[in-house]
Amino acid sequence: MNISKCVLVVALLSLCCKLSFGSSCGETTIPFSFEILPTGQPVLGCARPTCFGWDPKGYHLPTDARFVRIDRKRDGFLRDDPIYTYPFTPDGSKMYLQQNSTCEPAFQSAMCDSKIQWVGGVEPVQDVNSTHDIAYQCCTYPPLRESTDRGMTLVAAGQIVIGGEVFKNGSQYAFDYISNIAKNIDEYGKIFYEVNVRRLACLDPHNADRSVDEIWDSENTIRKVNGKKAMAHQVPNVAVGNAVPQYNVYPAVAQQPAPYSYLPAAPQCQQYYCFPNDAVVNVYEKAVKRMDELEIGDWVEALDENGEDITFLPVKYWLHRDPEQEAEFLEFSLDNGETFTLTEKHLVYTTECRQNSSELKISWESISAGKVNAGDCFYLAQSEALTKYRLVEILDIKRVKKTGIYAPMTSQGHLLVNKIHTSCHSEVDHHILQNSFFKHVLKWKNKITKYFWSYETERNIGQSLNSLIAIFNLVVPSNMY
Repeated sequence: MNISKCVLVVALLSLCCKLSFGSSCGETTIPFSFEILPTGQPVLGCARPTCFGWDPKGYHLPTDARFVRIDRKRDGFLRDDPIYTYPFTPDGSKMYLQQNSTCEPAFQSAMCDSKIQWVGGVEPVQDVNSTHDIAYQCCTYPPLRESTDRGMTLVAAGQIVIGGEVFKNGSQYAFDYISNIAKNIDEYGKIFYEVNVRRLACLDPHNADRSVDEIWDSENTIRKVNGKKAMAHQVPNVAVGNAVPQYNVYPAVAQQPAPYSYLPAAPQCQQYYCFPNDAVVNVYEKAVKRMDELEIGDWVEALDENGEDITFLPVKYWLHRDPEQEAEFLEFSLDNGETFTLTEKHLVYTTECRQNSSELKISWESISAGKVNAGDCFYLAQSEALTKYRLVEILDIKRVKKTGIYAPMTSQGHLLVNKIHTSCHSEVDHHILQNSFFKHVLKWKNKITKYFWSYETERNIGQSLNSLIAIFNLVVPSNMY
């Protein structure tokens, strides 16, 4: 490789890292907590309440939240919320018509002070104590025009302010969110943050007791936002002239932990797109292997391109492999008594269960596991039968946490895991285009390994490529894939 090509590769990788290096709740979750670690690093907490981020069919909208680690500490997290809800009528009176926000394309604002905005992301800074200004990503959500102020509070190192669901008599009627953040330095040179909290009417549409005044008021607020007439109701008298309450701040230690579980940020600017360590594959001449036993060069079972036979494909490299990393997985309970487990963003092949067995054709259109519903079917390999696969129905889906994340890449980009026909891919939500992309990447890797890749990155090539994929998403129009 000549010098000019080396410089080009280095420049591209540097640019990719800059573009992909960012932390954000995305457009389908809401900022609900803000913590300052003892080191001064801010941590933004994101959540999907019952009133936001949902498709009317009952599954959550795709999550584009992303976080990074700074000095090995996460700078944000997604709250462990349900991934399904009951279907709802979008023009009803308990759910907002608009279920997502619109966020700025980058960290470009000094503050998010509009009434219809919240802080969707905080720019990561390596040494936050030496930088006075921090840029924010503001997200706009028109229903916030009916939100109410809950006050401004000061948050310093070791403290956290927590919003979230608000209840009355056991019924949820609102959600408190982080609307604006401003960094300041006091007279002694210590850093603190002014954090504004606002309240959004937010109901659980399947547990809304109208005998509670606050529930009724929130429902009328949602009706107003949706362009519907308010329902008549006698609201009790409220004293006028009271000051807006000061929002509570707690030490971010054992005395007052955040009431919601933290999901760890992914290493090196990426989320988890993997199988657990106990997932199994059939290996040629080596019988069954667990994911944590699989090696580069093993030949694993896969369906052929027509789905007419079971073949073997070589494992070329690891997209992700981290035996120590804890992650959250979706566990699918199947009608054959087995389970199948993978992360939410990993791609898998599904179909409707009502197909006639004589007309059954395998699908090569993959979707992320988070979009799979109970009642859908996976393709299950059966080597002894004339037809090399059959359908297995999904009965239940739940979230589980396991240690160890693994994503092997085969020569064709798919394989059989627990005998389920599944993709090796995840980052770009289109298997065919991504598979072509990774074939070229493998050629690039072989050419420049001796200049840029260490052994560790070869084991975990997805970390090196994640920033390249960010560029790919920017330069390839979405209507092309």
